[in-house]
Amino acid sequence: MLFVAKRLLLPILIFSALSIHASDLWNAPAFSADPDALRQAAAAIKPEKDTDGTIFLNERRFTFDASGKTVEIRHTIFRVENEEGVTSWARTEGQWDPWYQSKPQIKARVITTDGAVHLLIPRR
Repeated sequence: MLFVAKRLLLPILIFSALSIHASDLWNAPAFSADPDALRQAAAAIKPEKDTDGTIFLNERRFTFDASGKTVEIRHTIFRVENEEGVTSWARTEGQWDPWYQSKPQIKARVITTDGAVHLLIPRR
């Protein structure tokens, strides 16, 4: 009986360790996680049926300075699942009111299935 319990415990411990590691990847600061590690962690998550994209992280953080100015940071990690997703998930944008807000800074990194990394340059 003890032998069976040990055999079951090992896979559970390994799965728990992998889950903790994957969680650390998704919660790491933007652009700091190793692209190959992200790709492997994403591959372990199966897409929902008939979905165009899978969101792994969708985070919004707000900071306030002493004068009350606000900085909003959005950090999203997702995978495009099909051709429809290529069209519908291919764009990101920011809005601002130039008379009292700074122009948003948008950074993006695309990791393709072959592991190639592409940093995107925003249109001006």
